[in-house]
This record gives sequence, C-alpha cells and structure tokens, in this order.
Amino acid sequence: MRGAPPVLADMGRTDWNGFYVGAHGGGGWAKSYGSLSVTSATMAALPGVIPTIDSAATGMHFSGGAFGGLQIGYNWQVGTNLVAGVEGDFSFSSLHGSRTSGGIVPVFGSLFGFNQRIANPFASTLRARVGFTPFASMLVYGTGGLAFGRVRYDSDFWDAANEVEAYRSAAWRVGWTLGGGVEVALGRGWSAKIEYLHTELPGISGVGASLLIDGTYALTQHNSGRLASDTLRAGVNYRFGQVAPAVWTK
Repeated sequence: MRGAPPVLADMGRTDWNGFYVGAHGGGGWAKSYGSLSVTSATMAALPGVIPTIDSAATGMHFSGGAFGGLQIGYNWQVGTNLVAGVEGDFSFSSLHGSRTSGGIVPVFGSLFGFNQRIANPFASTLRARVGFTPFASMLVYGTGGLAFGRVRYDSDFWDAANEVEAYRSAAWRVGWTLGGGVEVALGRGWSAKIEYLHTELPGISGVGASLLIDGTYALTQHNSGRLASDTLRAGVNYRFGQVAPAVWTK
C-alpha cells in the first residue's frame, strides 16, 4: 500500500529568526591624513616661512585602541539556509593617536614644533546583514550601512619666540561601514560571533589663531582628514524565544 512520503525533521538546524540583544568588544586601528595651512599678512612677506610650517603639520596620523559596547537587532529566517536582518550598535572607544613634528623656521633660524592628536571616543553603526548557513548552527554574513562617530582633533604649536596656538575641535560625523562575520549558535538562544568592519568618517576642520611677536595674528586652517578605521570584534547575542533547537520540515 502506497502512502504519503515521510516528513523529515532536522532537529539540529538553528532557527535564526527573531529579536536579539548582545555585547561586543575588540580592537581597531585607523589612519587619517590631516592638513594645516597658515595665513598671516606679516608672514606672507616671508614666503619661506608658511610652506615650512604647513608641511611639518601635514601628514598621516595613525591611531589604535580598544572598544566595547552593546548591539540590538532582528533576523528574518528567509529560508532553510538564508538569513536577513538589521543591527544597530553603540561602542565606547579608546581609539586615539598622536603625531609630533617640527623644524627650524627659515629666515629666523628658530625652532618650532607641533603635537597633533586625533581620537574617536564614541562610535555607532546601523547596518543590514545578509548571510547563509553552510552548517546547521553557523551563520556566515556580510554587513554594511551607516556609521556615526564622535571625532576629536587637537593641535598644539610652539616656537622659540613663545608664539603658541592650542586648537581644539570635536564633532559628530556620519559616514559608512562595510564588513562581514561568522556567528555560531550555542543553544538556548545564545550565539557567539566574530566580526570585521571597515568604517570611514568625514574629517573635522576649523580655524585657529596665534599671536605673533609683532602683535599680529596668524590664522591657521586645520583639517583632521577623513578617519578610516578597521576593527575586529567578538561578541555574544541572546535571541529571544529560542529555548530549543528548531524543527525544519522538508
């Protein structure tokens, strides 16, 4: 007697569908190409001075540090092996770096120097995730979207004539991020992941001023340069409503 074909159940396959929260931590490195230009009616009469100072304070800034934070997201199990979702996160970061430069002022023959610092103390992303499950409990995904970050740039100038400038600037910036990761289900709604992201945030700029020995002011145009960072982080997620392995019928 012929009957209906049997129904097969895959008791080991993870159902990624649903709302989740989690935490993450890791480390990162970044670079930005900052620039500086000086304008002054007095210094303009000495054409060798301004390019020397501008050149010394223009160049690549390298940064590094650790970070940690929280994430929240939602997954849609589109099919047996396909998962789509959206995730937002916020991180506290120690990412920072400094650059020291200097030289001798032409004509006057006096020393000068710069110390420039850049930091990214807060960072956040809002990303789409699309992935597939090559194994029953593993999700391999790509991710990308918007990035938000607080960028801080400081610059201190000094010379042998006691001419100084202390420039400080900080602003929130909106950029983009792109990366990928692997997430593994641990059971009872828990999962662990490792993720790489490349993020780029626009630089910040502004004008500083320093009082010269002749009583005039030199105006200085600062630009921190676009901050490009690469981060590697590990994290854990808890997916609500998942207390037992999913049953998929075929």
